[in-house]
Formats: sequence, structure tokens, C-alpha cells
Amino acid sequence: MPATIRPATVDDVGAFLTMKVEAWRWAYAGILPTAHLAALTIDDQATVWRARLAEPTPADGWAFVAVDADRVVGVVGVERSRDDDATRASGELAMLYVAPDHVGRGLGRALHDRGLAALREASYNLATLWVLEANARGRGFYEHMGWIPDGTRGDHMVECANHPMLRYAIAL
Repeated sequence: MPATIRPATVDDVGAFLTMKVEAWRWAYAGILPTAHLAALTIDDQATVWRARLAEPTPADGWAFVAVDADRVVGVVGVERSRDDDATRASGELAMLYVAPDHVGRGLGRALHDRGLAALREASYNLATLWVLEANARGRGFYEHMGWIPDGTRGDHMVECANHPMLRYAIAL
């Protein structure tokens, strides 16, 4: 049975954050410091996500999970762009993670497409995302999906150990 994509609920938070940490440790091995990856927990994020999903508003954005046999195997989150230079018409693909044992099955593409559809439905006409500069696999995926680096660089994400990041954009 293929994975089903549906809106995330408060009950999904622990499962999708646990899967996200697992995906980070797999995807960023050799990119982010081993100690940083080992120290990742869901605790700080869980409180925020439970509050966001308890009474979601358009300002909070949307999260969708992919479920395969009652197991969360992917998550995508989209919201209004958090960047200082963003316009009101700019959305953001804030997270996209797939469980390592489900990579290569088209699930990343399906989650990506669902997230961008949510941004279109909310009348955004541009989306951005941030990706680690050293993440060749992730950059290749986004470029294959039509995203283009917009020339903006940063190292502002503590979650990414403040490693260099590139911003990508795509017209909706």
C-alpha cells in the first residue's frame, strides 16, 4: 500500500518529529557535526508544533504527513515566508523530510507538490526555501523540481549548526 498524504494533527507531532530527527541524522551525516546530530531531540520543537496544530491559522502555515501502514514516513511544512525581505505574496517550504527507508519512492515529490499546492491555494505567488550549501542531494532534488538559487546566502539557522545555507525560489 502506498503512503497516504493528509493534514498533520496534534497526534502526529511526536511521530513526524522523531522521523525528522532520523532523516536529519541520515541526510546530514558528514555535513553537520556528529555531536550536533547526536544532540538533536524533539522536545523543543514538539511544544511549538503541538500549539501550531491545536488551533491552526493561515498565519501558522500547514503541515502534511505521509503515512504508510500507520507509520509517519514523511512530512512537509509550508508557511508565509519568514525572511526579512519577503513580500506578503511569498510563501516558504519550511520543511520536507522523508524517512530514509522511503527515499527514492517518489514520496518526496508527492509531499513537495502537496506543500506547494497549499501555498497556491493560499494565494502565494512565490515560494522560497533554505537548504544547506553542502547538501548536494537536497539541492539536486530541489533543482530537479524547478527551484532556482536566488543568490541569497545565510548562516542564520541554529538547527543547521549555523552552517552556510542557500535560498532557493520558485514561482507558484
